[in-house]
Amino acid sequence: MNEEINSDIAQNDNEYDIVPKVHMCFDTFDAVKYFYRNYAIKSGFGIRIKSLIRGANNEINYIKLVCSREGNYVSSIPLELKIVPSQKK
Repeated sequence: MNEEINSDIAQNDNEYDIVPKVHMCFDTFDAVKYFYRNYAIKSGFGIRIKSLIRGANNEINYIKLVCSREGNYVSSIPLELKIVPSQKK
């Protein structure tokens, strides 16, 4: 499958014209990030890593990339520290 992707890139003058397809394979993690980051920018959104699973020898076995606006923000600062006490007379 890598040969198909590489040949698609070679055939196109602009590698950003390639859209994601099912069962795409990449040689390195950096190639995955590069491809999807450029596709996302072209499409008008950003991406981030939602989850990453490493196997033996610290190799990346699984990665889930999502839209940067996906999900709800959960602050790591407790609510009690955010609330400013006020004095009432």
